[in-house]
Amino acid sequence: MIKAVIFDMFETLVTLYRSPQYFGKDMAMDLGLTEERFRVIWDKSERERSLGILSHEDVIARIMEQNGIYSAELLQKITARRSRAKVEAFMHLHEEIIPMLEELKRRDVKIGLVSNCFSEETFAIRGSKLYPYFDACMLSYEQGVMKPDKEIFYRCVKKLNVSADECLYVGDGGSRELETATEIGMKALQATWYFEDNESGGFTRDPRFPALERPLDVFQYLTFFSVLFGTREPLHFRETGRDGAALDLRMRIRGSVGVYGFDAERYFGKEDISQAVREQIPDIIQKGFDCWTEEKSVMQSDVKAVLYPMIEKGLAGVGIKAKTENVVCQLTEDSQEQYNNAPGVLASQQESDGIRLLFASDSFKGSLTSMEAAELLTKAAKEVFENAKCTSIPVADGGEGTVDALLSAAGGEKIYVKVHGPLMESVKACYGKIDERKVVIEMAAASGLTLIPQEKRDPMLTTTYGTGELLRDALEKGFEEIYVCIGGSATNDGGMGCGRALGIRFLDQDGKELEGAGKDLEKVRTIDASGLDSRWKKVKLTIACDVTNPLCGENGATRTFAPQKGANTQAVEFLEKGMQNYRDVVKRQFGKDPDQISGAGAAGGLGALLMILLGGKRRSGIETVLDLNNFDRLLQNTDFVITGEGRTDWQSAGGKVLWGVGERAKKAGVPVIALSGSLGPGYEKVYEHGITSIMTTVDAPMSLEEAMSRAKELYYQAAIRTFRLIQAQIRSDG
Repeated sequence: MIKAVIFDMFETLVTLYRSPQYFGKDMAMDLGLTEERFRVIWDKSERERSLGILSHEDVIARIMEQNGIYSAELLQKITARRSRAKVEAFMHLHEEIIPMLEELKRRDVKIGLVSNCFSEETFAIRGSKLYPYFDACMLSYEQGVMKPDKEIFYRCVKKLNVSADECLYVGDGGSRELETATEIGMKALQATWYFEDNESGGFTRDPRFPALERPLDVFQYLTFFSVLFGTREPLHFRETGRDGAALDLRMRIRGSVGVYGFDAERYFGKEDISQAVREQIPDIIQKGFDCWTEEKSVMQSDVKAVLYPMIEKGLAGVGIKAKTENVVCQLTEDSQEQYNNAPGVLASQQESDGIRLLFASDSFKGSLTSMEAAELLTKAAKEVFENAKCTSIPVADGGEGTVDALLSAAGGEKIYVKVHGPLMESVKACYGKIDERKVVIEMAAASGLTLIPQEKRDPMLTTTYGTGELLRDALEKGFEEIYVCIGGSATNDGGMGCGRALGIRFLDQDGKELEGAGKDLEKVRTIDASGLDSRWKKVKLTIACDVTNPLCGENGATRTFAPQKGANTQAVEFLEKGMQNYRDVVKRQFGKDPDQISGAGAAGGLGALLMILLGGKRRSGIETVLDLNNFDRLLQNTDFVITGEGRTDWQSAGGKVLWGVGERAKKAGVPVIALSGSLGPGYEKVYEHGITSIMTTVDAPMSLEEAMSRAKELYYQAAIRTFRLIQAQIRSDG
């Protein structure tokens, strides 16, 4: 029985010939080189680019250097254009690609991808509308192995949890993929629907493999192999397609006519049919199906034109005249109903069909990352539920780790920039490119407390200048949506340093520009924003932040957070006085009071600058992360959500991961279980926000050190206990 379909990507699911592409000749032209000279290095690097050894940016830079034409600006322009061209290809799919994938998903057929691809193609794939459909995604750039090596096929099969002989492989035939798929036991089919798009005629039909003329043809083959190898599940039938009726993927022939019985009178009225004939009818219908599947033309046959006459002929042979289409449709409808109502089916349906689990756990600081937690949950779920369907998204609350979490989920890339650190030292920071329009920036990467040794921490001297440099770089690269996570700062400068990097001048009473550190707050008399790039008006700036503190006062930026950043009592008073002065200048010039804006005091006042001068909108960090991960869409096909964190207490109910996940799931009606390292005072407050139950990972009295050193072991065992409880509940409900 076929349980999975594995696809090639390029010239199978997507073609590079329906949209403007940016090939070697185009890049050579923009570099001012002949195509031949360009290809000396470009073509030789193909294998290294496919195996993840080199990115396209690495190779283009090498070409420029060896030809004495290196320019960082030109390099960025060419690599960006190449990446955009790859993304563009996914906007011009064959009209049946998405319907085909939707139908496979609807019928619980697993979908895999095995693709030879480069860095820019990897990014395009993971950011495309196709990516969410894949249950296993083996990209050569990430795997370090490429077709026709059997290893990349085996990895996909293993990830799908099926055997090779339970898979169809669909590809255009390049890289000996069809031969390799066949050699390891798959049924290989050649996708030909994009062949006519390549005007150069570079594609060749291979007579050794059945050809698919259009994507939906895959269902004819999948049904054929399912019937050929047999199934004891009930039959379900419906008409689809343009040129006749295609067999539904859930066609369960043998069950419908052999397992659940057959009431001849129901289907043939009051005809005088002897008992002997009645007993033959199931075999006659089954024989019709069997003969049809043995026909050489079965793959392209019209069901009504070929299958029905076979059954009618068989029935006529025993004296029954009937319209077979009505009989078969009614039969399959009844058999499905009988199957659904059979004893034990409801109790085991979620287990046999595959319970749908969504994992969205925060990291356990110092012991487990969000992705490690997801991997352990998946392993445990597979042990308890044979057919569990597991989906994982790494999450964070907008603090440190948010960039890694989002890039892991979206398949994005990091952009590295040399900036100034909190003490104006040189720092190599990065931010995350989610797609061609969106980036996410962690201010902690450039202005974070962890960048400064304990003995040098002093918010009088620290600055957010480096954060401004990251923002400026993102603007220069043309990104239209920028998400800034402003947790973990070492600063208390009101955002002046960031503003200076973006062209804003902070002047003292003599009109001299200030450096923009905390010590300068009391000196500010005028803010000159005329140098701020006008493009910021077109940028959608989102500030991912759970802090709601105002700029000044007892709950303001300085009194609440400056002591954590190294300020003594005297420094706190000095900085608070300076922040009040800064507030008054902002209020006088821009007509907005930072003390009345929730979150203005976040990151030592950076929140105020981003919201008032750059027009940013503050949003909960976890809400932002969940939106970027399409969490609400994932909930639509989920039975249970598993979340968690290192310690759950009263703070967890105030904008943290458990709060965000629980609230979303609550609205969708999906139960949520939290796996937490430990429980603290007020942990029960999370029950008010959609968390159904909490399971702790610690299973006996132990020290914190022991719990952290055994984190993976304890987490896995707790996951097993959790899934066994879910299993017991499902059986009880049944």
